[in-house]
Amino acid sequence: MADTQLPDGQVLFFDLETDQAFDRCPGATRQQQANYMQVTVLCALECDPKLCVNPEDANRAVERGTKTHFWRDVVEPGKKHPFEPLFERMDASSVIVAYNGLGFDYLVLRKHYGHGIEAHRRYLRHRAKTLDPFSRIREATDVWPKLDTLLRENGLETKTANGLEAIKMFEEGRREELLAYCVQDVAAMARLCLLGELKFPGLGTIPNALFGVASCLPTHVRQREDAENFVMVSPPRKRERDELDGELVDRPARVLVSA
Repeated sequence: MADTQLPDGQVLFFDLETDQAFDRCPGATRQQQANYMQVTVLCALECDPKLCVNPEDANRAVERGTKTHFWRDVVEPGKKHPFEPLFERMDASSVIVAYNGLGFDYLVLRKHYGHGIEAHRRYLRHRAKTLDPFSRIREATDVWPKLDTLLRENGLETKTANGLEAIKMFEEGRREELLAYCVQDVAAMARLCLLGELKFPGLGTIPNALFGVASCLPTHVRQREDAENFVMVSPPRKRERDELDGELVDRPARVLVSA
């Protein structure tokens, strides 16, 4: 693996906290429910891909990584919304890592990408280069693996709280505590995904190819090129319900083809 050409962009790990749980949000789909949620804080960690190949470098990768965070009510001057700086970092990254990111985090963030073909393409590009250990392990084992369970099983520092407690922290104005929890959550996930192999309760070990950044990096050079080649085509417009506001609108059907 040492001879493999690694991508130039950073490996970006991220996690977010919200102000509501799914069971408090109306909607027929998870996306519709997620539209009612607001991010409270989002934390990211960008690591050098050269330190993400050998498990012995995992601690250095995390400790030397660039840490950033974004509050929902803090907008940088000149930016359209609080998470535009994050999206710009995602644009430049080689690999994005989020635990249950495809099934949760991206759904909550979707509203911030905006409308239109270019916004949707950006959203898909980010998803296309995302490693989601949760979804991959779940599909392989038919088990919904809790991050804290995997951390404990592999001798790593466990979570300091949970999503419901994070909601309460924000409601009570305990921002520093909430930020510390989110930062630790991202670092713990990063250390897990930088392991060489994963101990899984009742199963033994899971190979790196199923969950790890090391296996994802070499092939991601081509995957990133493939993601850039996605184009949008517009068949006849159709009537559908807009998931962001619930209104019936006319819009072109979204179809992806390879350029």
